[in-house]
Amino acid sequence: MYHKLLLKINLETASKAINQNNKLNKKQMTRYSTGKISDKTFVEFNLIRQGRDLIVKISGGDAHMGSLAFSTNRTNTVSSYEQFTYPTHREDQIVKECMERLAGLVPNELLVVCGIHYDDISKESINTINENCSLLIERIADDLKNL
Repeated sequence: MYHKLLLKINLETASKAINQNNKLNKKQMTRYSTGKISDKTFVEFNLIRQGRDLIVKISGGDAHMGSLAFSTNRTNTVSSYEQFTYPTHREDQIVKECMERLAGLVPNELLVVCGIHYDDISKESINTINENCSLLIERIADDLKNL
């Protein structure tokens, strides 16, 4: 329950972070987050505009680069998509979901970088992180559609 409330509060805050013209400006970073650090379910998405390109940085716990993907968008179709996951890392599904959902909504290139690590994390917490990431990806997609 608490993580759902935190999700709602942070998503409302993130929506307000989009400037008055309803566009992310070139210097602005928009942050989306959910979960509880104490439950090892806290995840944060940082969206960084770089010209017409977008960088999505996903982190939680001991942040690192576990998996990354990049695409080139031409006429709302993804013309290339590459993904790399470091050995023993499991962030690939989150990156894949993010890339598949957002790539067609970004005018040019999209880079997604993800690294989430909590020591001794439970299977339940992992499932919660995955569910929360899916919710945040959908919210980000909705916000990008409205830009």
